Amino acid sequence: MSASDQTTDWHWVLTLQTDRGTVGDTGVITLPARASRHDVFRRLYEQQAQHYGAAAVLFFDLQPDQL
Repeated sequence: MSASDQTTDWHWVLTLQTDRGTVGDTGVITLPARASRHDVFRRLYEQQAQHYGAAAVLFFDLQPDQL
């Protein structure tokens, strides 16, 4: 497996202000080594926006899923 084929698990937290109030979600996402933080943010925000509609981001965090 080449370095460009490697993946890493990341834990994420996203809190949004919507018309329905404040909502938060968390999870683990597996990403290719070449993924940027911005790519991940956009992907997660778009997934949440499909469910909640337009929203303001209150908090976003992305950390390696390891201790």
